[in-house]
Amino acid sequence: MRPSFRAMALMIVLFGCGLALPLPLPAQDTKTDGKSAVRGRPEISNELIERLKKGRKKLTEAQVIAMLGHPDSVQINTNPSLVADIRMTWEDRAEITIDLKDEMKAVRIVGRFSENLKLKEINMENFRKLKPGMSHREVEKLLGSSGTRVSPDPGEGILRWEWKRFRRVTVSFSDGKVSGVSWNLR
Repeated sequence: MRPSFRAMALMIVLFGCGLALPLPLPAQDTKTDGKSAVRGRPEISNELIERLKKGRKKLTEAQVIAMLGHPDSVQINTNPSLVADIRMTWEDRAEITIDLKDEMKAVRIVGRFSENLKLKEINMENFRKLKPGMSHREVEKLLGSSGTRVSPDPGEGILRWEWKRFRRVTVSFSDGKVSGVSWNLR
């Protein structure tokens, strides 16, 4: 599939600004063996963070979205003391949350997995091995002991535990241009 005129023009502008970025094209459906596949966004990495920092006051909101795809969350600034008009956040996450009740048995199991964050223990394969009624000890054997108790007993005898890792980048925009970049690559 050929890049659009708009995508080519954007690449030329970025190269001209000294921001030689290998830009992914916006996610598009492509056919492979009769199945639909969607191109993913780039991994949130130190290299990506550096490119965004170099683009401060140069890159536009549209250019950042072309680089990263649609953000996972968007926030409009309502605090007049902050410079940014809007903040956009992209996240790669691997997370399993388990509610335990009645002698520490699993009663609710929820997972969230990003394509770009592959982990040995916190992944879809291990998530599928979890079953209601498993003990906390059985869960720890599968996911490791890195889980964190995230909520006190709310009175119903339920304890919530999380096993998670994430990488996040937040880009602030002022007058349509990048005004700041913050990140967490845990």
